[in-house]
Amino acid sequence: MADLLYHYTSMNTLHEMLKEVTGDKLTLRATGIKYLNDSKEYNLALEILRDLLIEFDESDKCLNKKNLRNRLTIERMSFLKEFNADLMPPFIISLSEEEDSLPMWNTYGDNSLGVSIGFKNKNIKELTNDNSFLKKCEYDYESVKEKLNDKIFSFHSSLFFDDKKFLGVVRDLDSEVYTFFENIVSSLKDNSFKYENEWRFIVKQEYDFKLLKFNVINGLPKPYIEFPLDISYIKEIVIGPCANFDLVKGSLFMMLKKVGLTPTFEGIEEGKINIKASNCPFRTI
Repeated sequence: MADLLYHYTSMNTLHEMLKEVTGDKLTLRATGIKYLNDSKEYNLALEILRDLLIEFDESDKCLNKKNLRNRLTIERMSFLKEFNADLMPPFIISLSEEEDSLPMWNTYGDNSLGVSIGFKNKNIKELTNDNSFLKKCEYDYESVKEKLNDKIFSFHSSLFFDDKKFLGVVRDLDSEVYTFFENIVSSLKDNSFKYENEWRFIVKQEYDFKLLKFNVINGLPKPYIEFPLDISYIKEIVIGPCANFDLVKGSLFMMLKKVGLTPTFEGIEEGKINIKASNCPFRTI
């Protein structure tokens, strides 16, 4: 794992984060997983599991066949994504091992005018609890298939259909298998996103709608929750390749000083935040 993990965002978002600093805390936005930019998000694992279940159901290993090819649709399986009815679908804070990636700048860094904020990954990992954890994204479908196949008997055994062909699960079955699946669902991405080298801080939130906030982008209200973390976790800020570095670094220096932080341009030092320019030779002309 890289020593630092980077969060690409706009300068305006960084400004808002610093404006909202309270004591030694700042907040990051964790976005609802259904509202991320991968159109296959949250369905890939279902598709893989469905194929494996059908394959097992039709194999000689299966002694209790359930005719899954005709009965098991992705729509019917969708409840597996939200197996724990007490929790909302996961909220995600996206981080990357890539500190200075041109496609990341253009996709997430305000068209290369933004920043990538480097957090100490050890600090982020220490935030893990029962409902929040750091996990590297999985892009290797074969690896995921192997993991799911190891538990395919338990998945298959848990499924039942009533007389109305309703798909459900046996509730007294060990729910760990579904927790395992939920973790795969929230970290599996299409391999076309592999260049992102993404890590996700995954936050599971109880159904408390008062905690929800919304960011309207292109007419779509995207739900998010605010997640506090120590401001000391920030170790570096990289300024995007299309920003005016000389002007931005001056403003950023003052913004950090205003909230009691110590900026530097000399490299990463304990107790300081390093400010540096992107090395990508990119400009808009």
